[in-house]
Amino acid sequence: MNVGPSKQGGLPDLPEDIEWPPKLQFLCQINLDEIKKYDWHDYLPGSGMIWVFISDDALEGQVFYRTSSEGLSQRPKPEFLKTINNATFKEKAWDYSSAYYLVREENEYDGLVELSQDLYDRIDKVSPYLEHVRDQSDRLFGEPTDFMGSGIDWEVYGQDLNTIDNPVQLLQLSYYDGFIYVACSRAALKLGRLDSSDFVFAGAGS
Repeated sequence: MNVGPSKQGGLPDLPEDIEWPPKLQFLCQINLDEIKKYDWHDYLPGSGMIWVFISDDALEGQVFYRTSSEGLSQRPKPEFLKTINNATFKEKAWDYSSAYYLVREENEYDGLVELSQDLYDRIDKVSPYLEHVRDQSDRLFGEPTDFMGSGIDWEVYGQDLNTIDNPVQLLQLSYYDGFIYVACSRAALKLGRLDSSDFVFAGAGS
């Protein structure tokens, strides 16, 4: 694989001024030039690279941003990871596409006594598409969802995103039997100040 594309796993392509964070594994890198056309809400800086590293339990991590994707080189695995089994995720290139999601609130249909036949017919027509979309769980931006396509109540996972001013989900990514969610404030994301990003891991049984 060439140096600098968006990808998950493998070894990161880093500039000289970024050190591999101690005790963290490389999760993914995002080349902003590849996703400009999908940044409809103008969340991101104009160009550059984002790198995400996480702890083994996915409850902690570190996010780096640099304004350029030039001058990168593949960084070898540090010594502290060589003694850990499965400390490097399998390398997988990312291809981007746009998608729309209808986030289902839990028990949203409770209390509805009657639906017209016309509405039932409309739901039947679109439901195969919605089920297909729900399977596409790895994403940048959008609303955080669980395995069933339901919206996430962050407080259930011990996180209160109300402490983040105007929070944006940067990343939702499948990880073993659950999802990793990475969020930050919209202002910080636009400025590339991602060192205060919040990490949440939710397992399938959470």
